[in-house]
Amino acid sequence: MSPPTTAAAAGIDNTTRKKWDKSEYAAKALQRVEEEDKKKPKASDFGLVVKQPLTRENMIKRDFKKDLESKVGTVTLVNPNTGEGSGFRCKETGVILHDSLSYLDHINSKKTQRERGISIHAERSTVEQVRNRFAVHKKRKEIIKRGENPDEGIDTETDLVKRIEHATNKEREEAEAKRERKRLKKEAKKMGKTKEEVEKTVEEEEMMKAMGFSGFGGG
Repeated sequence: MSPPTTAAAAGIDNTTRKKWDKSEYAAKALQRVEEEDKKKPKASDFGLVVKQPLTRENMIKRDFKKDLESKVGTVTLVNPNTGEGSGFRCKETGVILHDSLSYLDHINSKKTQRERGISIHAERSTVEQVRNRFAVHKKRKEIIKRGENPDEGIDTETDLVKRIEHATNKEREEAEAKRERKRLKKEAKKMGKTKEEVEKTVEEEEMMKAMGFSGFGGG
């Protein structure tokens, strides 16, 4: 009996590496992620509202005075049907406060500042701003020592700064005039003039300066 013949086995050429279409699989992965996101529960499904983060400004000092005294001693009619009552109303929150201290505490609170879109963090002051602040307080004390009211007729801090600058310039001009008067007297005495002549010379020099002239010619 002859041995069985073996037929050539049919095979597959798997010696080459399989190639993948990266763009195709990337698109499929992105589609799968989007479908999963759609299936996730949202805040709106539960009646919730998600607020977007706000960019708030730094807190700054109020540049005007709150009117707390204009209605003192006056009578206000209140409609009982509205249920509002009388007092100080906050524009941002709608809350009504019945005394000025509570009102000031409320409008300066973190909640009210948030409603106004302002952060509770204050901007850092520069060295120059700190020096100017010290100068303002120093000049304010000097005004009080003279028996004057530094806040009289002043509505804002800007008015106070302008008034202090005006007072400082006036004091500087008076000091310069005093030194100039002393110098003129000294020069007149060197020229051998009498006391009356010295006073007359000083007055003439001051008059000429007030008129815009530099002074009399020497001789």
